[in-house]
Amino acid sequence: MKNFKKLIACLMTVSVFFLAGCQEGPAEKQGKKIDNTVENIKDKIQNKGPAQKAGEKLDDMTGNNN
Repeated sequence: MKNFKKLIACLMTVSVFFLAGCQEGPAEKQGKKIDNTVENIKDKIQNKGPAQKAGEKLDDMTGNNN
């Protein structure tokens, strides 16, 4: 019975940390904005063909950004 209570306590602690880790904090959101800004600047500088532009539009629509 003692071990069962310890197991439950450990599982609850792990689940709290797991759920807290899934949320984006303000620093992570700001970092993503910076990444997107840098990517947009690089896109403006580089000359891309129509296939590259179409592929990136598909990635943006599907949310498949690396």
